[in-house]
Amino acid sequence: MKSTTKPKNILLIRSAANTLNSTINSLKSEFPDSKITVLAPESAREGLENNPNVDAMISAGPINRMTLFSLENKIIRKIRISQFDLAVSLYNV
Repeated sequence: MKSTTKPKNILLIRSAANTLNSTINSLKSEFPDSKITVLAPESAREGLENNPNVDAMISAGPINRMTLFSLENKIIRKIRISQFDLAVSLYNV
């Protein structure tokens, strides 16, 4: 059975910077009523705040390589309480 429920609260985990903007645009096009939050290093803040399709950013802090082990507990708690309907993780392979 196909689900017709569209995600309202989307988390985009940014690691692959080269595909970030196209992914944001695709998600907003597919789910125009959704709220898109990006988890990214602090160095990405300026570019994300200027993107009209990004509703919020969760800063992973001043890290170079983002992993679960590099995130502080307060960041993990913030992700959990946000109750995202969908999470998309971008990685350079």
